[in-house]
Amino acid sequence: MTMTESTMDRSQELLDALGDARLQQALITALEKVPKMVEQYTALEKTVDFIQEVVSDRASASYLIEGIQSDLPDVTLNRDTLSAILMLMDKLPKLVETLSALEKFMDLGQAVLNDKESINHLMNGAKDLVEPIQTKVKSTLSMVEEAKERAKEDSSPVTVFAMLKLLKDPNVQYGFHFVKALVSVMSERSPIR
Repeated sequence: MTMTESTMDRSQELLDALGDARLQQALITALEKVPKMVEQYTALEKTVDFIQEVVSDRASASYLIEGIQSDLPDVTLNRDTLSAILMLMDKLPKLVETLSALEKFMDLGQAVLNDKESINHLMNGAKDLVEPIQTKVKSTLSMVEEAKERAKEDSSPVTVFAMLKLLKDPNVQYGFHFVKALVSVMSERSPIR
């Protein structure tokens, strides 16, 4: 086969390929994108030229580096710093996972805070929890105040018989039993023996 025959075979293959509608459409699309590619290539070329100019101009490079250094805090790059950076990079996936979960909770909290109905529901739930405690505290404070008033008004002497009678009171008996049980539990759990 001669060179001319080989060239003719290739030409025929090219003509056959150009007859394919899909290839024609692909060529049209590629030709339409050429101006954009040239534009991007030109922009890239300008950027590379600028970087080469800055690198070759020592004054510009030093000005750029000094500007970056003045904006950044002083950092001592030593073995400990690099070790900490590597450790942090190793933990980044877990940190990102944790922050993502925290972000979901923050979104939920923000949604609840922006929803008046949810806030009212939370406040009513908190009231239901706090109300019994408030009532108990008020009742206890009321008893203490009443006991103080009675103690101020009572000027009678305290006798041994009054003390014995007081010791037989069921509330005092319960208090003594409680203290006795508390001391027993504390001695069982205490490491000091």
